[in-house]
Amino acid sequence: GSVPGQVQRGTVGYIGTLDFAKMHPDYVAMSAAVARPEARFVLYGQGPSARTIARQAAARGLANRFLVNGPVEDIAVALSTFDVFGYPLAPATYGTSELVLQEAMYAGVPCVVFPYGGAAEIVVDGQTGIVAACADEYAAAIASLLANPKERARLSENAKSHARQTLGVKNFAPVVSAAYERLMQSPKRLRPPLAPKRGVGAFLRGLGTQTGAFPASLAGDPAADAEIVTLPAGLVGPASGGVLHYRASAPDDPYLRYWSGLCFLGQGRSALAAAEFQAAVALGFPDGRAASRLSDILIRQVGAHQ
Repeated sequence: GSVPGQVQRGTVGYIGTLDFAKMHPDYVAMSAAVARPEARFVLYGQGPSARTIARQAAARGLANRFLVNGPVEDIAVALSTFDVFGYPLAPATYGTSELVLQEAMYAGVPCVVFPYGGAAEIVVDGQTGIVAACADEYAAAIASLLANPKERARLSENAKSHARQTLGVKNFAPVVSAAYERLMQSPKRLRPPLAPKRGVGAFLRGLGTQTGAFPASLAGDPAADAEIVTLPAGLVGPASGGVLHYRASAPDDPYLRYWSGLCFLGQGRSALAAAEFQAAVALGFPDGRAASRLSDILIRQVGAHQ
């Protein structure tokens, strides 16, 4: 990717995965609510939601205020063009250490985040950045920082100092080394070999106690199916240990194909949903739910073309 040569004040930057399985699905709406006319939103990264972000901005008549780039090779140059680092992650984010957030703080860019995943463990609210509790607070925090250069400077210096004192290899390596040393002093234990994990059983085991609607759906409950349709992207995505992740490793499991179809329905991707339901039927899904879902989609498609 490339970085614009001219720095424009009021730039709110984002660097990372452009996928609503991780970034907040209301990113465009929240950003559009920032009450500063000079605000521009510059995104670097790649992912399945990149085009959706551009379309959402255009639908609001704000295409000129949202610049969606590809990956950036020199992150330091990109960070130098940002006034604020807006990094709102989805409630079900799978992020933990958030390296890009650490890099933004190291570069002295004030960060605004949500209290989800590892982001809230890195940013100290009111000291090294702002942890917003909701969409309205996020938009207000961005607007306030753009309007107050002194506050941006204060958070910038605090973020840089915090990053240099607590983050990075020099600070983290001794902690890891001490942990390994404690483990090495522990007595050795024999553990039974792990059984291969695959299919619907592996998926349910992976959920642990947070199985949600899936066991009920396994038992044929249509209300559970409706709940699965509404699951957030972070719980179903291919990179998060969700339904699509397990479906990719066990494409011959009819339940994972059926649940993937429900998830695609929730994302408004009816063609992909139809393909999953068709596969579930072909693989011997034990009742008529998959065939009924497939039939509903086909009927709607025929109606739309008449």
